[in-house]
Amino acid sequence: MVLMNEPSPLQICTDSWAVYRGLTLWIPQWALQDWMIWHWPLWGQQMWKQLWDKGQEGQYTVYHVPGHRPALAPGNDAADTLAQLRPVEAMVPGPDIGPWLHKKLGHVGSYTMKQAADQWGLHLSHSEAKDAVQQCPWCAKHHLHRWRWPQQLGKIAQGIQPLQVWQIDYVGPFAPSTGLWYLLTPVDTTAGLGFAQHVLRATQEATIRALEVLRAFYGTPLEIQSDRGTPFTAQQTQEWAKENDINWISHVPYCPQEAGMIERYNGLLKEKLRALKPQGRGWNSVFPQAVHLLNEQPRHTG
Repeated sequence: MVLMNEPSPLQICTDSWAVYRGLTLWIPQWALQDWMIWHWPLWGQQMWKQLWDKGQEGQYTVYHVPGHRPALAPGNDAADTLAQLRPVEAMVPGPDIGPWLHKKLGHVGSYTMKQAADQWGLHLSHSEAKDAVQQCPWCAKHHLHRWRWPQQLGKIAQGIQPLQVWQIDYVGPFAPSTGLWYLLTPVDTTAGLGFAQHVLRATQEATIRALEVLRAFYGTPLEIQSDRGTPFTAQQTQEWAKENDINWISHVPYCPQEAGMIERYNGLLKEKLRALKPQGRGWNSVFPQAVHLLNEQPRHTG
């Protein structure tokens, strides 16, 4: 920091209110708290420590001036020039850019890799991104959901193992409860495990948020099956599925029996909600109990 080489007494002029208040009011308290705020590290710890140490060497005065004032423009422009960020050339391995980016982003899918590469100005084709994902040893061991099996024509497949394939649908609208009207309900096609997440409206944004909750609890699905409702077929929802390597299957038109599992589950869920809240209002407080009761019921196979 340039200030560390300046002799005392030191005069600091800043147009940042946060820096001004930090140097004139908060910095002694931060030093006593070992540069922590509510057990979280203070942002820019090293800078504040250096300024504190410089202040212990001698006297300094801090001035705050509003930015973008014509009379102060020369000094303000000089300070902005010294403080500006400068781009540096990224150190990216040329032939191994796909595996490098895949690992750097935390073993994400090929669509997320391609988006990041485009934003960072890296030359990476979608096929190269897919190759990096498919050839990753770590993903082969931990991301088993990326393994595919042949889809049978004319038939909606079930998962080979639990938590691989889910059918989803919306239930509602219910009587408004704390501003919420709908439930997104996924059900596992192998084990019959049900899940539900309350939402305000049946939109593509709400669908993605609810499915992110499902992923947090049960991992990323291999496949999601739904009807052709707008929240499921919308571009944003489908792009999210592609980014997470989820195969999205829409039910064949005019064949509602293919959605039999989710339809049965939704019917049972509504019965449980009516039993727990006969008047309908307040369903939002009891739907977790209703889901729990359904998941505890014995299931028949075959």
